[in-house]
Amino acid sequence: MAEQMSIRGIRPTSSDMKVKQWQTLGFGLFIHFGVYSAFGGEYKGKPVKHGYSEQIKMWADIPDEAYLNQAQAMTLEHFDPQEIVQLAKQAGMRYIVLTSKHHDGFCLWKTETTSYNSVDSMAGQRDIVEELAEECARQGMKFGLYYSLVDWHAGHDYDYDNNNRISSDLAHYIEAQLTELLTQYGEIVELWFDMGYPTLEQSQHLKQLVAHFQPNCAINGRIWHNQGDFRTLGDNQIPAQALDGPWQTPASIYHETWGYRSWQVREDLTGKVKQLIQNLIAVRARGGNYLLNIGPKGDGSLVPFEREVLEAIGQWLDKHGQNLFGTSGTQLSAPSWGELTAKDNRLYVHIFDTDRRDVMISGIENSVRAAILLESGEPVHVSCKNKELTFSLPEATQHLGVRTIQVELDGQLMIRPDHCTEATQISGDQLKNYYRYADDGNYTTLERMNTKKEIYLETDADSVYVTIQGRARTDKQYRLQVGTAYYDIMGSNLIGVTYGPFPVFDRLTPLLLTTHVPYEDLAVEIGQMKLSYHSNK
Repeated sequence: MAEQMSIRGIRPTSSDMKVKQWQTLGFGLFIHFGVYSAFGGEYKGKPVKHGYSEQIKMWADIPDEAYLNQAQAMTLEHFDPQEIVQLAKQAGMRYIVLTSKHHDGFCLWKTETTSYNSVDSMAGQRDIVEELAEECARQGMKFGLYYSLVDWHAGHDYDYDNNNRISSDLAHYIEAQLTELLTQYGEIVELWFDMGYPTLEQSQHLKQLVAHFQPNCAINGRIWHNQGDFRTLGDNQIPAQALDGPWQTPASIYHETWGYRSWQVREDLTGKVKQLIQNLIAVRARGGNYLLNIGPKGDGSLVPFEREVLEAIGQWLDKHGQNLFGTSGTQLSAPSWGELTAKDNRLYVHIFDTDRRDVMISGIENSVRAAILLESGEPVHVSCKNKELTFSLPEATQHLGVRTIQVELDGQLMIRPDHCTEATQISGDQLKNYYRYADDGNYTTLERMNTKKEIYLETDADSVYVTIQGRARTDKQYRLQVGTAYYDIMGSNLIGVTYGPFPVFDRLTPLLLTTHVPYEDLAVEIGQMKLSYHSNK
């Protein structure tokens, strides 16, 4: 048996090459722009304080004629794709996602499906999707599209939850519009569906449509029924721990709105930049992509505060981008004081509690060759006691809410998981739980699921038998796996039955319990797990 007392410490990315490439993008620019931008969060001279400003038509109950009149007055004189793409690149972003059509149904491209679009019904007569797509291609920026499955112009009634069903007529309309978007504007790296309540068959058909025209396009989870390539979390949501599977946080500079709001409070630039940099680090360290939004004004011009925020983030990334892009999250437990990322033989220690002079990390099996503070280049003293590394920092100088230590290790990061056992009897709470989000067709059904339980067996034995005591769903199919060997078991046979022998080849071997369906909750309560080890010697 190999004497493997540690495992690789870097969290793996998706085995799907399309999704893996999408994960490497890491940080993108979301743009909410449309007719709602011209209202600026106001109607009839008064601020509309209910809901997001991009949904002002619903919240202010604006008549169709008044909304169209506003569209027809939009000259778009300051909409400058070159400026937008340059700003995104300056901010360190790798891709742009534009709202091609929001819930109001107004299209920002020259569509043959309706005259309700930016060429036929705006004074500026511009195909905004085309112009931005072409500019992204010129500057080497990846391009993606947001597309709402809710469409008030095409027949949907207002629903404050935006859980509108999709009729067969609307399904054909959506397919025609998506076909235009997927075939006329070059490579689409991401298709960001939003809201609505399609059937499973409708979600599956949309997935097939995208795959047919854009096989390398990653689809977000709001295509619903768990058909997406990655999960879009709630607005501005950052999970408390790493999630199982690929995911993305959609983020807005101000949580109150995504579309332009003239009366939005914009203050404390430095504090806002610190918050967003910390959020970016947290999302990347926990394995997600971060899509940060701006909302241009109705004339297409950028909000100065938003520009300044992106420029400041970009200045920070000029020095620290190597800590986030091309790196991965780790399988170490997230510290209370910050986050960890790693690449090759380097570990990056991101400290949000900037008043701390000492930080400690347990579980790293490597030796440390050197450690420096990236903000100043100063060396950082490192001590090791009982497998716990302590980093002693010099006094804080100027920083933007984070201090980062670059640690050079003696090889790729190797760790000892904190959920290991040599015992032959373990309780259910000793197993590590993994989570991902699943839905049942719309946003309000989105729920966090416990999809995997894991523990590492530390043993010199050659095989092991496993018996689980507790409760499980009798109609659910489970997979009990040790190393690479597994049994597929119905819940009716999972409890109280001994399975094995599972061969054991390494000193540390993972034991996993999952379901047959990736997005299903385990729905199992493990009271006790008995392990019977056997040796051939």
